[in-house]
Amino acid sequence: MAVAKQTISAFIHEVVLHTLTAISNGIEPPAEGTEATGLQKLAAAWHGLSDTERNELASRVDSASELTAAALPITVAASRRTARRPASPKKPAAKKQVAAPAPPAKDKPGKDKKKKKKDKRKKKDKKKKKKH
Repeated sequence: MAVAKQTISAFIHEVVLHTLTAISNGIEPPAEGTEATGLQKLAAAWHGLSDTERNELASRVDSASELTAAALPITVAASRRTARRPASPKKPAAKKQVAAPAPPAKDKPGKDKKKKKKDKRKKKDKKKKKKH
């Protein structure tokens, strides 16, 4: 595991160095009479650093990213746990109750309406037949 940690650490170190160098090389210096932006200040400061200072800065970023990477599985697991089941206070166990008998089954209410409609139609049909 120590080898993998050193490999990741070295990779992050190199990425930080190359990224900051690329950013600083791509930024134009401020025009005369204008105030420098944040990136222009960063580029100027990066160019002003010695190699040892650059490596020290990359090492600090590397150690901070290692802490973040180490904490990531913990935060992911915690967020999954809270997403699955919300925290609720535990309730005391309820006493067992005897179930009440179920009420007698009734026809569905929709069927009653249909049946009434059919009966009405039959009555109308009988009336019509009597008149003819």
